[in-house]
Amino acid sequence: MTNKVKFCRLLRERSNEHRKAINLMLLNELYGQTISFLRQELDSMVRVIFLIEQSDFSIGEHFVEQTLSNAKWTLPNSRTIVTDRQMVELSNT
Repeated sequence: MTNKVKFCRLLRERSNEHRKAINLMLLNELYGQTISFLRQELDSMVRVIFLIEQSDFSIGEHFVEQTLSNAKWTLPNSRTIVTDRQMVELSNT
């Protein structure tokens, strides 16, 4: 199984888990916790959009590997952690 397939599977599983948790939170009127799960989903969407927009396949693969190894996203050959703002800015260049 390729890293891309593993990454997609991980995102789908996480999203399904979030959907179930959100339903439980809403049933119990735990709106703050619901928002927490929605923010996690939004974070995943930002990351996927960022990866899709990468023209250099090796950069996308770098971040996919970091996700699969449960590491924070850092720029290639750097210790600089990638922020959501940087992902949006890099996607727009």
